[in-house]
This record gives sequence, structure tokens and C-alpha cells, in this order.
Amino acid sequence: MPTNRGVAYLKPGTVEVRTIDYPKLRMPKSESDPFGGKDAPHGVILKVVTTNMREGYLRKNGVPYSESAVITEYVDRLGPEPDRAVYLLIRTMVEDPKYLQQPFVTSTHFRLEAEGSKWNPTPCKTDPPAPLK
Repeated sequence: MPTNRGVAYLKPGTVEVRTIDYPKLRMPKSESDPFGGKDAPHGVILKVVTTNMREGYLRKNGVPYSESAVITEYVDRLGPEPDRAVYLLIRTMVEDPKYLQQPFVTSTHFRLEAEGSKWNPTPCKTDPPAPLK
């Protein structure tokens, strides 16, 4: 059976590769969703843990986090769904013993556009530098 490995930051200048459990990703159960409670199809999963941050704010509304906060992010590739859609799901959890009574959790999802149909990058245009006086 293949193993899931990740790089763990232990202290400045020290990292190690550790074996970690695969996340258990299940569709939520609901009366309106007949697929709820089943395993969700997924591919690449990335777990990112961030520590040793400066104090700051979770949102512009003033909810603070301290230097002892830990941010854990999971990046999942979901699909293809029955309609052939592929999604990128980013789940973020902030845990802070000083300011938060429970984890602060957010999620964001993106849908992969077919063949880059809505992606048409153009080069940046810059003005020439001003002459020195």
C-alpha cells in the first residue's frame, strides 16, 4: 500500500519527511443531496501548516490572531464530477489559544475552465523610465 509523505518543519534549519495519514474526504449528508455521505473523488492533496507568524487580523473587521496561532491549509483536487467538472478546494483552519475559542475555518473553491477557454494573458505594458536630472 502506498504511503502519504510530507515535509515537516521542526525548527529553524531542521525539516524531516514524515508519513502522514491520507485525509478522509466525504460528501456531506443532506436531504437534498442523494450523493451525500459517500466518498468524494479526489486527487492531489496538499497540507500546509504555518507557524511563527507575527500578530495580525483574520479579517478587516478586527478579529485578531496572536503569534502562537497555527494555520493549517488543505488543497484538494476534486473530480472529475459526472458533468466532467474538476474543482480545486482550499480549506483553511486557524487555531489560536489566545484569541479564538474554536478554530476559524474557511473554504474556497475554483472550477477548472475547459482548455483555458477564459484565460488569455497579455504582456504587461510599462512606461519608459523617466530621464535623470
